[in-house]
Amino acid sequence: MIVNNIKLAYLYVRRVWLVKSHFNISLFNKIKANLRGYISDQYILYNLKEHNIKNYLSEMDWHCSRFINQPFEFVLNNKVICNQVLSHYVRVPEIFAIKTGSQILATGNNYSIYNLRDVFELVKQHKKLFLKPYLGGKGSDVYYLEYIEDQFLVNKQVKIDKDILKLCNKLNNWILCEAIEQHSYANNFYDKTFNTIRIVTVRNIETHQMDVVFAVQRIGTSKTIPVDNGSKGAIIAKIDLETGILSFAKSLHNLTTYTKHPNSQKVIEGVVIPNWEKIKQQIMALANQFSYLHLIAWDILVMQDGNICVVEANNSTGVNVLQLWGGLKQHSFGQFLKYYKKQNKVL
Repeated sequence: MIVNNIKLAYLYVRRVWLVKSHFNISLFNKIKANLRGYISDQYILYNLKEHNIKNYLSEMDWHCSRFINQPFEFVLNNKVICNQVLSHYVRVPEIFAIKTGSQILATGNNYSIYNLRDVFELVKQHKKLFLKPYLGGKGSDVYYLEYIEDQFLVNKQVKIDKDILKLCNKLNNWILCEAIEQHSYANNFYDKTFNTIRIVTVRNIETHQMDVVFAVQRIGTSKTIPVDNGSKGAIIAKIDLETGILSFAKSLHNLTTYTKHPNSQKVIEGVVIPNWEKIKQQIMALANQFSYLHLIAWDILVMQDGNICVVEANNSTGVNVLQLWGGLKQHSFGQFLKYYKKQNKVL
């Protein structure tokens, strides 16, 4: 507990007081927000000048939530371990290679990898792959590699062999994994990014079963190619948990409301997620396989056949993308966080 509180004190300074803002905000309002554990952006995004701050989860509430799954959070934090565990229950992207430090390893018996040049052969063979860190998140250092008409592309830009080698050398601790074909409904929003669904499941305090408490459709933009992370500038639409119908979309970087995609002009609001009830039940059943975990934020891609692929399962979820439509402190998710905050005796 002491160690966790030391970590939180560090995060409070680093990730609340020192974080860069996307909005113009007065020093007075910044200090007022930071003292309560909110970052400057949240003061603007949640309109805390007019709305009751007591209704909104703070940035520090999110950081506290990252301790809920201890001591088993490593299962979710390491993408290699998580992928292999989940593969027993659900479709996941196949991992072909891992680079850890200066060492590169194949993960299967069907191919061999001895050096970084073998990466080219894998990309040629599979035509499209993702190269991304197996630790960390928020879409940082994620690259979409393609081989089309005898040319290599990285994030839709033509590159020569030397560029890709430089990229592979520069980054440590990455995986090379399968790029899944997304369903036409998701591809229709914006076909230059992979547009995933974030589904948040938490353990019901009374029944001890996992419940789906929130879900959003993430949609990439020209600023985020090839990913759909809100922190990079993607837009997010809320999913009605009963019907699977999308709301208008919002951004973490501005106050615009999007009923259509800003680049493709394709309609977002009112679109229905195909097979939504089946997806929801599938995720709840999957979450209940892990009795030692109490909070899982699933990033799933609906495939062409309507089935799901779990791209990642996360140890927690940022609260920004969930509170663009209103505060969640009194919501079941907020009450869950409050309960475990007391249990873990953090801050």
